Amino acid sequence: QSSSRSCLSVFAVALWMMGWITDGSLGVSGASHPLEPLSTNELRSAIEVLLKENRISTNSLIPIVVLQEPPKEEVLGWKPGMAIPRQAFVQTYELATHRTHEAIVDLDHGHVTSWRHQPGVEPLQTFGELEASARILQTNAMWIAALQRRGITNMALVDSSSVPGALIPFRGAENVRLLRTIPFRREINHLLWEPIEGLSAVVDMTHQKVVEVADHEIIPRSKSSMDFFDPAVRGRREGLKPLVTTQPQGANFVVRDHEVLWDRWRFRYSMHPREGLVLHQVGWEEAPGKVRSILYRASLSDLLAPYADTDPAWSWRAFFDESDFGLGYYASPLVRGVTTAAHATLLSEPMPDPKGNGGVIEAVDLVDIYERDAGTLWAHYDSESHASAGPRARELVIGYLTTVGNYDYRLQWSFRQDGSIEFHVYLTGIMLTKGTHAKTCAACAAALTGRAGAFTAAGEQAHGVLVADHLLAPHHQHLFNLRLDFDVDGPRNSVEEFNLRTDRRDRANPQGNGFSLSQTIFARERDAVRNLNPESHRMWAVFNPNSISTLGHPAAYLIEPGMSTVSFQALNSAARKRAGFTEHHFFATHYRAAELHAGGDYPVSSGPPNNILNWTHDNERIQNEDVVVWYTFGVTHVARPEDFPVMPAVHASVRLIPKGFFNRNPAMEVPDTPQVTATP
Repeated sequence: QSSSRSCLSVFAVALWMMGWITDGSLGVSGASHPLEPLSTNELRSAIEVLLKENRISTNSLIPIVVLQEPPKEEVLGWKPGMAIPRQAFVQTYELATHRTHEAIVDLDHGHVTSWRHQPGVEPLQTFGELEASARILQTNAMWIAALQRRGITNMALVDSSSVPGALIPFRGAENVRLLRTIPFRREINHLLWEPIEGLSAVVDMTHQKVVEVADHEIIPRSKSSMDFFDPAVRGRREGLKPLVTTQPQGANFVVRDHEVLWDRWRFRYSMHPREGLVLHQVGWEEAPGKVRSILYRASLSDLLAPYADTDPAWSWRAFFDESDFGLGYYASPLVRGVTTAAHATLLSEPMPDPKGNGGVIEAVDLVDIYERDAGTLWAHYDSESHASAGPRARELVIGYLTTVGNYDYRLQWSFRQDGSIEFHVYLTGIMLTKGTHAKTCAACAAALTGRAGAFTAAGEQAHGVLVADHLLAPHHQHLFNLRLDFDVDGPRNSVEEFNLRTDRRDRANPQGNGFSLSQTIFARERDAVRNLNPESHRMWAVFNPNSISTLGHPAAYLIEPGMSTVSFQALNSAARKRAGFTEHHFFATHYRAAELHAGGDYPVSSGPPNNILNWTHDNERIQNEDVVVWYTFGVTHVARPEDFPVMPAVHASVRLIPKGFFNRNPAMEVPDTPQVTATP
């Protein structure tokens, strides 16, 4: 057994010494709700059961350990005081045999109730594999020689970043775990993300060996530093005077276990290794004890980041940031006043060890929650009385920060007092750059000479923008998919589409000013496979045909699109076929508990894709049924020099707003904000 393989997952002895393996008594869960996430002890107990039943070995990797959420009907029927059965879902992977299994562990009785082999699929990459692949490369003669050709002799100054590589199959290597590796320069205590261009490798993790080192031409190193810790890179600007938010009477929200209460809003949250922050049972408390349901479960179901450069060293780079790596695993501890608001409340969450060794990372501050001023909630100035009325808007924010390699995603949900919900993505961090011989912008020549007309730069600058000397930032996209399991006033909902159109100018419309609203109710899943259309101001709503207001409106929530894009990958490209959710902006499907990820549970697999495109083939009814909406939006990043060396945050969002859910503006209940006279 090789030493590198042993380092990956030898944990049985450690578990025993740390007291995780006991005499078999697991105790009764102290969970207060069926959706309460697994505690530290439950995470450990799940692994303990698998060890006792010899389901896993000392060579097993454990990519996922999470709560097996109870059936939806059981959760909706649960009342305080009722029993709460506790189960864990565990994903295991055997490197030596390239086999993935899924287990359901009964935590109450301490045994495995389900053990299934998932043939031909690969789970997300663990930190243990990342570290092991780097160790394998450090002893490879071809890799060492290629680095020496570039003047690098100290392996500690190289970061060998590996990613799952089976999306584009490697010839001659089948039924093995392949990681594609690209090197970056680093300092002793931090990673620069400066590319060492012209060099890459493929590592066979199943057999613990390097199967390819691609050593191409040497690219000159940029003279522009990417080290944002360097004072010379940061430059100087006088800091602004402090801006302080105070809450002298304390915060207005309450967090009880994983339940949040704020103003009229009621919801639960959990932190998932793959999905990151998940919201559960979002509702509006209309009267004491009467909570109207809106969402049963809301999460970021998938995320694809494809790159446009056609060079063989780049053409395979289409990263499933969620399913390849895990947004929760890469969540960063938050720091008040730096990565979150100074007055934020930080929530600690235990997580399975991302190394995949079956351990547990003790609770750290991964989730933040706070209130913030959100401008005007509603306002009006009366010119007769010279009086102003209206409250300042307050919103509750809950979110986290995840750093997947070079990119940082700030993901947040916000709740407003007018009944609306917004999902926010702030994209920042370091662009993935490519070394190039170029020192000036070839595509700028026509603009400099004053020529008019369309033109496209030749070669690699057709697919990227020069952001520094010898550094090109390839065009790329970030395509997000939200899974929204709506339960608007209950689980039986329908879906409709709204389009505006210009009326024909005729006797009924003599001035040509008329435009009207067209509404389409979808009967089946295939009807609801749709795209955005700015020309018709297209939007969608999920409504309850059984919950009608006094005005005759069905209770509904409208999906209001924000910034978005379309996929620019070819229809038959490997990444686009795997990421079925990038084909369309909108899907609606009949609820299925196992359908959680729009790209499928395992986007990297040897078989045909199994994703949301497949799930609509049976064309199930979605009218007056339990329906799930999948919404794809994204950012296409054509870089600017101003994005270097760290890009300013780019914001994208989507809003969920009530439509007929209330009889009038619910924010009318909010008292006017007192006028304040303040000294500047």
